[in-house]
Amino acid sequence: MQVNGISMNVVDQREGPAVLLVHGFPDDHRLWRYQAPALLAAGYRVIAPDMRGYGESDAPHGTRAYAVAELVADLVGVLDALGVEHVKLVGHDWGAAQLLPSEHRTHLPTPAPPMTVPVLGVWSDGDRYLCERQMTDCAEWVPDFRYERVCGASHWLPLDAPDRVNRLLLDFFR
Repeated sequence: MQVNGISMNVVDQREGPAVLLVHGFPDDHRLWRYQAPALLAAGYRVIAPDMRGYGESDAPHGTRAYAVAELVADLVGVLDALGVEHVKLVGHDWGAAQLLPSEHRTHLPTPAPPMTVPVLGVWSDGDRYLCERQMTDCAEWVPDFRYERVCGASHWLPLDAPDRVNRLLLDFFR
């Protein structure tokens, strides 16, 4: 798919309420291989792009090509190309930081404090890259923040604790 001046690999499965799965560093759309089947079985449309520089998507040169504004424009372009007006956003690692500025509110929630949409934050005691306080401090910016702590998994919760992550997502989306 051509989006924002680059070619992006995008997995788009089924019809229904759209869920945009955004991976982080250093992954690609396959990070969500255990969540996609659960979401599809629950009637959701699953959209999982390879972000620029990852997987089968183009990797433009230069650091400016990876500014948050470019990454967000990629996501908006994907949703526009697919005709998706509203989406539930699921992000991991850097992918969780891809909340859109206010001019794109029809697609995704915005990071303008305070955030006006419900947010689920999931953290594991085995995460070596994000400390628990970084996650729980999100409640300062998000009045409707739900925090879940998972024990025994690493930073890669979608892979290490897929059943728990799937249950949390499906419960949160209800």
